[in-house]
Parts: sequence; structure tokens; C-alpha cells
Amino acid sequence: MNLKEVGDFSKTSKTSIGTIQKINFGFAQGCRDRCRIGSMASFTIQREEECGCETYQEADSVLLRLQLTVQGYFDGLEKLSGNQLTQYDLSGPKRVMVEGDFGDWRISPQETEAYNQLARVIVNASTDAFRRKRLSQYIEEANAPLLALLEKMEIVLRGNLQGILDNRKSRLYGYFQRLTFSENLSDFETGMATKIYYEELDEIKKIEAQIATSSTALRKISEAHQVLFDNRRRLTGKDLKAFTKQYQSDLSDLIVAFNQLSQ
Repeated sequence: MNLKEVGDFSKTSKTSIGTIQKINFGFAQGCRDRCRIGSMASFTIQREEECGCETYQEADSVLLRLQLTVQGYFDGLEKLSGNQLTQYDLSGPKRVMVEGDFGDWRISPQETEAYNQLARVIVNASTDAFRRKRLSQYIEEANAPLLALLEKMEIVLRGNLQGILDNRKSRLYGYFQRLTFSENLSDFETGMATKIYYEELDEIKKIEAQIATSSTALRKISEAHQVLFDNRRRLTGKDLKAFTKQYQSDLSDLIVAFNQLSQ
């Protein structure tokens, strides 16, 4: 069987999902920004910064675990499609996910089960001597929890992380607007403050574009995997190979776009 296209798609999917980790912003960073902008507005200087961002750090950690586990699945898919399954990087699935609140978002019991179910699929594949003849079973067992986790990550990015960024944008606007209205600033100082504000705004727009690019990749991966699931009994079909190759091309374009935003 020639499953090169499935392997190539899996490899590109791993890289696309990895862009999440490269976004120049996170929940803990958003918490610290909120704290610092408040300190700037009130002219408050502390010997040690006291922002209480532990839950937001945990949010970043949980999002990373979701990312690593989904990448672990596609690592297995790549190896299975190439009949090269030796061992997995199980850094993602080793720990059981538990429900809870993480900053401004939460993991529900259903999402917890999806994570743990996908982790079991990955671990089983690494220990049960899977081969290509069982590739369809691997795809079948993983599809539902995988799509649930891809959707969750997209919601966290487009909704929660973007919301934190919107909050940063709003606070910066309020701070710099009050600053430029101050009668204590010279025209030069007011101009410099305006310049700094728009530089900050440019950086926020770049981060927004990174979030949108990574989110779009997650959606495309989800759509493509559903097609693999629907056609899991005939993965070598000519039409499916062409479809998989097109999705791989689309994801490659998104990776290039993301890397350009990171420069």
C-alpha cells in the first residue's frame, strides 16, 4: 500500500499544531500585562511583582498538554502509515487530564474523557505492535476524541486567548489615552507616547494574526481527519490521496504564513 500522502499529511499536521506553542503570547503573559498596565496607571512600584498569575500559568500548561497529545497522535499516524512504528514520544499522554478551571476557561468532564481516550489510543498503539493493517482501527478509535480536542483548542485560541488579548488592547488604549491628555506632558512626550502606543498595537495585531492562523490550521486538520475517518477502509484511493495532498498543501501555506508573522 502507498500511504505516503497520509504520512506527509500527518507530519505537516504535527508542525501546524506546534505553531500554537510559538504564539508570542499566552495566558500567563496576559495576566502579567494586566498587572503591569495597572501598576503603570497608578504609578505603583513593588519590590517583587505580585500578580497572582498561577492559574493562568496552569492554563498555558494544560493547553500545551493538549497540543502535545494531539501531536502524539499524528506522530503515531505518520509512523503507522510508513510501517515504521517503533516507539512514541509519550510526553503528552503520560498524565491523566482532570476537569477544572484554568484562568478564564475550563476543561469539562466530556473534554477530560476525550483527552484520556485519545491518550489511551496512543499508548495502546505504542505497546500492541500495531502495523499498517490496523491503521484504519487507529483512525477509527481516535477520531471522536481527536476532533473534540481540536475543537477545544480552537475555542481556547479564538475565544479565550483572543479575549485576553482584547483586554490587553483595551487597557493599553485607556492608559495611553489618559497619558496623552495629561497637561504635564510636552508635545514631544505626547508624540512619543502616541508612537509607543501604535507600536504596541502593531504587536497585538501580529499576535492576533498568529492566533487566527493556528486556529485555521486546527479547523483544517479536523476536516481532513474526518475525511480520513470516513474513508478509513480505502486509504489508498486515488481521490483520497489527492484530497489529503491538498490539505497538506493548505497547511504548509499556513505554516509559512505563521513563520512570516514570527519574524
